[in-house]
Amino acid sequence: REGVPHAEVFRVLDDEDQSPFTIRRYLDRAVFQASQIGEVIVFGDATNDATMEALEMWRSAGRADQVAVVPVSAILLTR
Repeated sequence: REGVPHAEVFRVLDDEDQSPFTIRRYLDRAVFQASQIGEVIVFGDATNDATMEALEMWRSAGRADQVAVVPVSAILLTR
């Protein structure tokens, strides 16, 4: 609808039972894409063990230092 903020989802991290390794690779790719275009949106299920393991490993490796992890609403409010 006109006037409704919207944004494209770059990646759903865990929609097909991905491994933590695959999810970490998706996160790295999202960071690269964000560096090219300014922002990307990724979704993950906080109740998925593989997603949470991947996020923790990705964060502890320092990769999260390159980006701002924010709620989707923060991006939509800029629209």
